[in-house]
Amino acid sequence: MTPAPPPLPPPSFSGPDAPRLPEAILAAAYGLLNAVPLLLFPALAAAPPRHAAAVLLGGLLPAAVALAAAGFRSAVSGAPLRAVLRLLPRPGRTAVLFFGAGVLAAIPLLGASALSIALCDALGIDGTASPNPLLVLLGPGTSPSVRLAMLLVALVLAPVGEELLYRALLYRGLAARLPRAALPLSAAFFAFLHLSPHHFLPLFLLALLLGIAFRRYGLAASAGLHAGFNGANLLAGILLV
Repeated sequence: MTPAPPPLPPPSFSGPDAPRLPEAILAAAYGLLNAVPLLLFPALAAAPPRHAAAVLLGGLLPAAVALAAAGFRSAVSGAPLRAVLRLLPRPGRTAVLFFGAGVLAAIPLLGASALSIALCDALGIDGTASPNPLLVLLGPGTSPSVRLAMLLVALVLAPVGEELLYRALLYRGLAARLPRAALPLSAAFFAFLHLSPHHFLPLFLLALLLGIAFRRYGLAASAGLHAGFNGANLLAGILLV
C-alpha cells in the first residue's frame, strides 16, 4: 500500500500567506454563489439542460471566482499561490489517496444522513428529504454528454471550487482571528449553504473532516476527500433508486 503523504507543517495564520477576517467575509459572499445552482436544481430537473456546455459553465463559475480570489490574495501579499492554496509537491498523488479515503468516509456519513432525516422528522421540520438533484440530472431524461458533464462537475469542479471557497479562503480567514472556532464555523456555513436541513448533520461532519484534511495535508487532500465522498454518494443513490 502506498504510504500517505507526510503532513504539512502547521499553517501560519500570521504570515503573508494567511488570509484575514475581511477575506473570510468575502469568501462567505463568494460561497453564496454555490447556493445559486442548488436553487436552480428543481427547474433543471424539470427541464434538464440540453447542452453539456451549460452544465460545465455552471460548475466552472464558483471555482473560477474562488481561484480568482486566491490569486488576488497571492498578488496582494506577495505569497506564492501554492502557499495560499496549501498545495503539496505532488497534489495529484495526494488527491488520489484521499479520494479513496472519501469513499470510505461516505459509509458512516450515509448513516449520519439517515439519523439526520429521522431527527428532522421527529422535530416536525417541514419538508421531506429531497433526492440528490445530481441523480435526477443523471437520469434517463438527459443526454449522455450532459450526464458526463454532470459527473465532471460532481467529481472535479464542485470539490475543487468548494474547497477553494470554504477551506483555502473561508476557513483560513476565520482562523486568523478565531483559531478555535474557525473549523466548526466554516463547516456549519458549508452545511447551511447546501440548503437541506435533513442533510445538515452529515454535511457538517463531512466539512469537519475536510477542514482537518486541508489543515494537515493541504488543498489537494481536502478536494480529493470531497470528490471521493461525492462519488460514493452518487453511486449509493444510483444503486438504491
